[in-house]
Amino acid sequence: MDALNQVLLTLEPTPLNLAWPAWDAEGMRWVHAHCRWSWLERLAPVWRNKRTWLPLYALLLWWLFKRYQWRGVALAVCAGLCVGISDGLVANVLKPLFDRMRPCRTPEMAGQLRLLIDCGPGLSMPSAHASNHMALAVFLWQALPRRHPWLPILLLWALSVAWAQVYVGVHYPLDAGGGAAFGALLGALCAAAYRRLPGDLVV
Repeated sequence: MDALNQVLLTLEPTPLNLAWPAWDAEGMRWVHAHCRWSWLERLAPVWRNKRTWLPLYALLLWWLFKRYQWRGVALAVCAGLCVGISDGLVANVLKPLFDRMRPCRTPEMAGQLRLLIDCGPGLSMPSAHASNHMALAVFLWQALPRRHPWLPILLLWALSVAWAQVYVGVHYPLDAGGGAAFGALLGALCAAAYRRLPGDLVV
């Protein structure tokens, strides 16, 4: 994955210097002024933490191998590659392209946010958390047979992670929505590519 990031670094674009819509900042202020629930303030930082879901990923990998043997392992590898591509493109191409400061580092938002985690040093648009989780969810939704009734729940899970990024104060709503949209597109493209693999690798 480091090699992929090195390649993507060579693609770093010139910032677009966009003017962001006022409703995005107003939406951020509204969330932090009116959506104050103590249980969610405890839950959101944990919910959006990728380490929280490591047991789920391990369980999914076990289930894929048990259900589909090595074809399941191939699917898991492709899912990991899709998430890696999402993360690399967001960090090394899209964030430098949009060059948007995080709300928790924006002077005009000072004192108006309930920052629940460390702000972080990176840029804001799009959210890598939103993109990566949605890429994984859509990839699995498209790549696995539709007879599994729990697959649509993955989409709600990815959207909830995107929402948590807004709630903890590190991304604007447009960052989370843009990240989720990009992740959905990438996940669908990855699933289409996966379906073109030799038949003995596809579930």
